[in-house]
Amino acid sequence: MPKKNKDKNKEFVYISIGLITLALFLFSFSNTGLFTGELIDCGDISTFSGYSDADSDNLPDYCEDIYGTNKVIQDTDGDGRIDGQEIADQKDPLSFD
Repeated sequence: MPKKNKDKNKEFVYISIGLITLALFLFSFSNTGLFTGELIDCGDISTFSGYSDADSDNLPDYCEDIYGTNKVIQDTDGDGRIDGQEIADQKDPLSFD
């Protein structure tokens, strides 16, 4: 195999790795726009039976970590709606709205 083709193959691999890394980084943001460091979405919280929910706000502690909400306070932003309901309504549980 000529050296030129090997160089092009390496370049393609490096570009592919860069694009995949960029995509993973972009998908690492929660719906609040804050970087979570997680590469997974909390998803449909109604299917998370068996997970602990220390503040009984219908948002499992696992999801509270992802969204950045407080695990021991039902209404993190103090707007009168519990965090789980705000997530279900596609509202930001960290913003008084």
